[in-house]
Amino acid sequence: GDVFSVPIEKGNTRNLTHSSNAHDRWARWSPDGSKIAFISDISGEDELYLVDQAGGKPERITTDGKVMRYAPAWAPDGKRLSLSDKDGRIWVVTLEDRKVVEVAQDPTGNVPDSTWSPDGGYLAFSLASDTGLRSVHVWSAQDGKLRRVTSERINAHEPAWDPEGRYLYYLSERELTPQISGFELNYAVNRATGIFALALRKDVPHPFPPESDEMVT
Repeated sequence: GDVFSVPIEKGNTRNLTHSSNAHDRWARWSPDGSKIAFISDISGEDELYLVDQAGGKPERITTDGKVMRYAPAWAPDGKRLSLSDKDGRIWVVTLEDRKVVEVAQDPTGNVPDSTWSPDGGYLAFSLASDTGLRSVHVWSAQDGKLRRVTSERINAHEPAWDPEGRYLYYLSERELTPQISGFELNYAVNRATGIFALALRKDVPHPFPPESDEMVT
């Protein structure tokens, strides 16, 4: 399969890779529209490539394949790319120096919920712990450190950044009030998943402040 660029209305359809002997996939536009990142096994292993949106020879970025790689994700500032693989490893590529670093590994396999912060400085995702539950972690591009930001005792996943950079939202299973099933002599848990918000700074207000209809005179 090749990577194509197709206009929404007017213009030419472009074949950007011309590699019918390879499996090119997971094409992703850069934020400024100048580059396209994709995964290809043209070298014999899955690697990350960049190609100009107008075409040309793709540039190979990674060289340590030997494992199935998944879709790359651009940081909003266009300075970095993240991608994961079948072994549960998460990689970050800094495009200025083409440096590739492994930032985390999930022992259970693929990490499908990684997401960049609006400023491109942080990457959030969930990892499985020894308890079998997932917890949200944040990797910082500034110091290269990985931090767990939710408890290992409660399942948390699917992080999403507030566009204004005030909160980190995520899903978590916490409403575990069991009910007797009407079909089987067993317990059932209904609607256990809720949406939660984690304040990212000390000066961030509560998203749902107390409300009162009391008249103040």
